[in-house]
Amino acid sequence: LQPEDHANLLIEYSKLTKDNTKAMQILLRGCAPNSPSYKTSTFWNYLLDMQEAMALQQQPTKREEHVKTVIDSYNKVIELRLATAQIFINYAEFVMLTTGDSNKQFAVYERGIAAFGWPIAFELWNVYLPKAVKELPRLPLGVERLRACFEQASHKCPDHFAASIVTLYCK
Repeated sequence: LQPEDHANLLIEYSKLTKDNTKAMQILLRGCAPNSPSYKTSTFWNYLLDMQEAMALQQQPTKREEHVKTVIDSYNKVIELRLATAQIFINYAEFVMLTTGDSNKQFAVYERGIAAFGWPIAFELWNVYLPKAVKELPRLPLGVERLRACFEQASHKCPDHFAASIVTLYCK
């Protein structure tokens, strides 16, 4: 069985059960380093979606533990080098939704930008910069940090991406 086939089997098998806890137990088999699906993005994307949904459904008293599990999984995907720009965007949004801390959210975007560089970083900057424009000026030293973000975004920026970044900076 190929790794992608194994991942798809685990995913489909987990969908057969109507119990999220049992479905998660099935999926967790794929998290073992010796599992064929361990290094497949298909598996990890589905697992993250499932974990996020379960974490957001938890009562506040149990939510923190589930949120930590999701964050650990995002970090594992990054460590395995399976993360895409969309994974970093989802991770940042999850952090903001669960913590309300824009600084933590921005740190995730910055981590993704550092991981990819251009041209993929452009996808992350397009999400990050509008949020930074909205949020940072309200914080102490936020304007300076916002300027630094735009300087970083324009550094080594290919010419064909520069127009949208410069336009947003001018606004």
